[in-house]
Amino acid sequence: MSDNNKKYVKGGAQKTREKNKKLLTDSAKKCKKISNIFYKTSSPVNSECDSSTASVLCDSRSTATLQKKHTVQDSTRVINIDLDSSLTTNQKTTATESVLEIESLQYNLSSNEELLFKLKKNADIIEKINFVKQHPIQPSYFSNIRLDLEKLYFRKTPDDKKIARKWLSVFCIGNELKAMYCPFCIAFSSSATIFSKGCNNFKHIYDVVKIHEDSLTHRRSVEAFIQSTNEKSIEFGINNNLMTLKKNQILENIHVINEIFEIIKLLGRQNLPLRGSKNSESLYKWNDEDNLNKGNFLELVQFTAKRDATLYKHLNTAIENSKRRKANLEKKSLVSCGRGSLVTLLSKNTVNKVILSIVKSIRDKIKLELGEQHFSLQIDSTQDVSVVDQAAVCIRYIYEGEVKERLFALLKVVDSSGNGYYNMLKQLFSEHSIKFNNIIGESFDGAANMRGEYSGLQSKIKNQENPKAIYIWCYSHVLNLCICDTCKSLEAKNLFGFLNRLSTFFSESYKRMLVWLQEINSSLGSNKLKKLQKIGENNTRWWSREKALYWIFDGDQCLFPIIICALYHISISSNFEPKTKGMDLLSAWGMIDSIKQENGRLKPPFMIQTIAFTEVNCERTFSKLKLVKTRLRANMCQENLEALLIMSVEKQLLNDIEITKVIDYLKASSSVMSKMFSL
Repeated sequence: MSDNNKKYVKGGAQKTREKNKKLLTDSAKKCKKISNIFYKTSSPVNSECDSSTASVLCDSRSTATLQKKHTVQDSTRVINIDLDSSLTTNQKTTATESVLEIESLQYNLSSNEELLFKLKKNADIIEKINFVKQHPIQPSYFSNIRLDLEKLYFRKTPDDKKIARKWLSVFCIGNELKAMYCPFCIAFSSSATIFSKGCNNFKHIYDVVKIHEDSLTHRRSVEAFIQSTNEKSIEFGINNNLMTLKKNQILENIHVINEIFEIIKLLGRQNLPLRGSKNSESLYKWNDEDNLNKGNFLELVQFTAKRDATLYKHLNTAIENSKRRKANLEKKSLVSCGRGSLVTLLSKNTVNKVILSIVKSIRDKIKLELGEQHFSLQIDSTQDVSVVDQAAVCIRYIYEGEVKERLFALLKVVDSSGNGYYNMLKQLFSEHSIKFNNIIGESFDGAANMRGEYSGLQSKIKNQENPKAIYIWCYSHVLNLCICDTCKSLEAKNLFGFLNRLSTFFSESYKRMLVWLQEINSSLGSNKLKKLQKIGENNTRWWSREKALYWIFDGDQCLFPIIICALYHISISSNFEPKTKGMDLLSAWGMIDSIKQENGRLKPPFMIQTIAFTEVNCERTFSKLKLVKTRLRANMCQENLEALLIMSVEKQLLNDIEITKVIDYLKASSSVMSKMFSL
């Protein structure tokens, strides 16, 4: 075998040199190039803060530690510069040992720096304050990850101002990013957070940082630090302007929602619709010339905004944001679907949430008054304008010595059988934690599904809930039939016929009416406001007939003497025709005598029937239902219909609702609302 074919074998010295070279090369990869050694990099935070602020942020111990660390890092960078081209083998070996020593020293310094992010559990208030004052620590370079430091260390306000995140501190070993901390939460938070333990979710770090600084735990920690230091300015903790700006914005939101709450209460009390047409409610069309009617709600918002600077500012901002969002959608050829991300507090979604919060507060008040006591149940149903069977559920109970009859629910009837009504009521009371077996009485109409002995609602309640519950066939229905039959009798027709002709006699001629007005104006008190009650031929309502009798014959201020004087004046005056004079005083007296006789006969039975008369609260509810659900509002959803009807019927409870309860409901409805109203 020739010498040329012999296998070359490396010697020990050469292997050592290659090993050291590889070690130095790997170490050099972690360092910056020589062109970056003299490049001056400063922390974004330090660019915003002057030297005086920096001296407040760090005490002498932390400053010395950081300076020593950076000195070591600079030395490391100088040594790791193209070692292959500039050093001999011995020099490379010496340099390698130096690098290893420096890295060991650097690790020890990093371990000491780690103590800056730890606080003992039993630390007193002074130690906590000093701990916070050592921060923030915000390096300007990371070797293991590339981050936008400006986006990390700063946040932008709505007006594009940059505010430093002085609560954010970064822990590094060498230049390697390990974790991020919040010194305020470490020192003053009562519960553990991701930034008190050390956040290492660098993939979504920008979102995590923003969520933390908006969290309630972080804000409370900052407030605790402020109270502890008893300082008006917290430049070293968090930007005071940002906190003030956010607090003012929340107060403005609360003021705006309070005005919206009052407007909705007004419309609900007056049974007025809130919405306009679909196209007229869009805020980006607010200033269009053809958009003249935006609906009662938005029109009242505009009317109130003219006298309320805060609401005016909010309205204009919402309009501009809506126009900007619409323009962006058109630019991208997109169509807006659903609620969207723009919260203006003026949309139908917010209005519906406020309405539902109001009815929830009313029901909570009713349940508080009811407590665990027994109660009676009143149910009746009717068809609304959209031919849907609606059942009104009213409960009667005693509260502070007074009888209360409250409308509790309006339910859409799907199954009108007795069993269907029973299941519907059982589900309702179960949802609101009301004991069904506390019912001791029911007042229904005479329908078979209500009063049936075997399958009626009253039998279901007795058999399955309370055997002692008393069923009463509603006397208001029975009494109404009795009154209608009574009014058909000959004596009653004559009586009310006299009263009707008497009213017609004065109202048919302006001359005779003038005589009546002259006589009535000579009276005192409330008589000046009274007039004769006219009764229609087909009018069977008891209240109109009772009113006609009461005003003429009952009490010290009855109209009986005034009628006699007016008829006497007409009979002797020369200004009236002979036909009119034909109703002379004797004729008038004869008519009045007959009226007195008939009234004396019928008065005792009417008094008895009035005492026995009981009106079911459900009937009054149905009168309101016709005002709330009209032909133009026939497509209203059941949930909103029930809420608006309860608002219309229970006006007293509506007036007692506080805005704080509405805000609590809105905060619980979504995270966006929670941020808007949480101080």
